[in-house]
Amino acid sequence: MALEQGYAACIEVQLLGGNGKDERPTSSVVTPGTHVVYQAELRTDRIIESSSKTYHDDQWVSAEAQVHGHELAIHRVEGEEVIRYSGMQLDDGTLLTEGYIALQAQSASIEFRSVKLLNLKGCTDPNAKNYKSYFVAAAFARCQYERRYTRMLSPELD
Repeated sequence: MALEQGYAACIEVQLLGGNGKDERPTSSVVTPGTHVVYQAELRTDRIIESSSKTYHDDQWVSAEAQVHGHELAIHRVEGEEVIRYSGMQLDDGTLLTEGYIALQAQSASIEFRSVKLLNLKGCTDPNAKNYKSYFVAAAFARCQYERRYTRMLSPELD
């Protein structure tokens, strides 16, 4: 962030709890200093609401963000997809290809029971010990293979 910059340029997964009466979908996308393509349209507004239901009262809710560089982001709540977008970019049009992950509570308390990160870049060779079908980008240098030893059979050893 620049010294006089008001907000971080970021893509936020906005986690909201219900207030007991109003509808407040969780896992919407908030885009200060950025834009996204949503339903084939470049969106310059700062909040795009998800299709998630409102979760009133104190309860644990599972939220997931799956991000593939600037190409695709999917938010899920309780395993159900609630919003999908692409073309993540700064206000000046520069595509976002990397970044940081931050957790914050803004104007409300929140508890995180478990936070898991999964790198989707890895060994995509099905013959390797550490192959995973969910990898979407290849990193062949990370592949691990079993060493195969062969022994010559000899009549005097048998």
